[in-house]
Amino acid sequence: MNSTNIILDLLPTELQRMLENKDLDNVLTYFMSNDISDEKLAYYLSNLANQINTIEYHEMVANIYHFHFNYVDSAYNLAYYHYWQSLEIS
Repeated sequence: MNSTNIILDLLPTELQRMLENKDLDNVLTYFMSNDISDEKLAYYLSNLANQINTIEYHEMVANIYHFHFNYVDSAYNLAYYHYWQSLEIS
């Protein structure tokens, strides 16, 4: 078992499937459609984006913080961080 699998195991099954199928565009829709209020899920995805370190993962997490968890104290800082990471990779 590697660290990526440990993080994936913390996520709901439906979200795990989306990530395994590389359906990253619908992760934000999943959060908004299901009215997810558990901020830990965004935190886990943030850690996962840092582990995988691709543009797509960083932008996915940035969008979650920017559009769904924007009421969290540090949401815009975290969104900015992930947007910036995706720019550094490109």
